Amino acid sequence: MTQDISGSQAPARERPLRRSLEWLRKGRADLALPLLRRLETAHPGDPEIKLSLATALLRTGDTEPALAAFDSVLTACPAHTGALQGRGLCLHAAGDVPGALDAFRRAVASDPHAWRAWHSIADITPHEDERVHAIEGAADALRVTC
Repeated sequence: MTQDISGSQAPARERPLRRSLEWLRKGRADLALPLLRRLETAHPGDPEIKLSLATALLRTGDTEPALAAFDSVLTACPAHTGALQGRGLCLHAAGDVPGALDAFRRAVASDPHAWRAWHSIADITPHEDERVHAIEGAADALRVTC
């Protein structure tokens, strides 16, 4: 088992969390989900686990529990860009376009380099001027990121 600088054993969550994140990156949320549920039970309140679980739930189409998990992260950290993006995606999947737009707008207000949120705004806004602004925002954010 790996050790941190202080010499103590690395938290028991690290290896399974890394494995579940790898499953998510490979598009296998179905494989990550059981592992993340066990991690959440073993480490309640861990924001990284909660966010990963919410992402896996969203990717498997289980949007109501995903929304609740994203909201739980936002309760602890109201400006968390990833949680706001996930919340917006859940609301959009549920047909709540105004709520989704609000979440995406909050994400870019909190982090102007949140290109995914800019992109989401451009995808769903009914206003052409906002769409153009969002495309420009996404392009600027990607330029900075690259």
